[in-house]
Amino acid sequence: MTKHTVLTIDDHEDNNLLIKYYLGKSFEVQIAKSGKDGLDILDKSNVEVVLLDIMMPGMNGYEVLDAMLATPKLKNIPVIMVTARTEMEDVREALTKGAFDYVKKPIDFTEIHHKINVAIKYKKQSDELSRISNYKQFYEGLIHARRLQQSILPDKQFFRSIFPESFVIDLPRDIISGDYYWVNARHSNKFLGAFDCTGHGVPGAMLSVMGNILMNKAILQDGAISPKDIFRSLACDFNASLNNSTDTYTIHDGMDGIFCSFNEEKKQIEYVSANRPLIIIRDAKKPLFYNESMIEASLSDDKYSIYLLKGDMRSIGRESSAINFKNHVIDLCEDDIIYLFTDGITDQINECGKNLSKKKLLEFLLGIQDQSLKNQKVALYNYIDSWRKDAPQTDDILVIAVQYKSPQ
Repeated sequence: MTKHTVLTIDDHEDNNLLIKYYLGKSFEVQIAKSGKDGLDILDKSNVEVVLLDIMMPGMNGYEVLDAMLATPKLKNIPVIMVTARTEMEDVREALTKGAFDYVKKPIDFTEIHHKINVAIKYKKQSDELSRISNYKQFYEGLIHARRLQQSILPDKQFFRSIFPESFVIDLPRDIISGDYYWVNARHSNKFLGAFDCTGHGVPGAMLSVMGNILMNKAILQDGAISPKDIFRSLACDFNASLNNSTDTYTIHDGMDGIFCSFNEEKKQIEYVSANRPLIIIRDAKKPLFYNESMIEASLSDDKYSIYLLKGDMRSIGRESSAINFKNHVIDLCEDDIIYLFTDGITDQINECGKNLSKKKLLEFLLGIQDQSLKNQKVALYNYIDSWRKDAPQTDDILVIAVQYKSPQ
């Protein structure tokens, strides 16, 4: 199968070589060491996505972008800006000029890999439907909606300030996503939730924004602390919002999710769930007490045990305000790893139409526990990608991992 071609333009050779090393297995990566060299390659080659460094001597990234947009042959090639600068003005300038997206240094290669795939999908569909005059405007609206949705979610720095040892894999199926996560801290509790709204694309994204707003209300405004009280507040408000509509098509709208409270004083995790399980991995020598009862591991090897813990088998929606969601309590051990995930990963099909499944996910996670969380993220992303291969992504995918460290 022919690889898609990506051009990286950066005056630092080490950056170019690093990008080629990490992305070379999936893409045909070409390298340019200056803006002028990059424009020469673009003129002669069939490049599908450009990774463009902003700060370069001679011709900087903004000038390269301007030159591409002024050239009919090049103006529709998606450009992902790469910047070490964190000022939003720089990012805003690049996006205003016409850049497709941006990533910050040091580069998160799972993030940039996904953004390249989205850019390729965008270019392919844009090319195929260019005869439809309003398509590009519509699609760019989706891109802008994705940026707005991302601005509502916690950014990486805020997430890591609360959970330093953690990672997030967030892969929308249709640019904008029906999956979202929520993180915050209050008193001695750290909160973390993962949610999967009905559908994907625009409908799912609208519900995810509503869910995020209602989560903020439940904790930051209403002052709820217990996960079951938070879910009850969320369910009541969600139900009230949906019931304002007389549209019968919204009767099945809602969301599944799992919400955890990490209590540092008690060294416990308390969680509540609507149709989503929780995964905990710990030292095989240490038993796990679940609601004060010791339980057997779902899977074990000589070093680690993995537990798949279920919750309430009900969704949050129109009928959920009357549900009393149940709290579950687990005593934590040092270096426990807690995984939250939506069903997009386990329902993902391969080329033969087979689902990845919870069983395969547990086996894979157990097999990578000797790796750091950073490497686990890369391994899991590559596993999803290799499982799917050329099969379409069937749903939004969200996976969160947190390693428990007792407070110093």
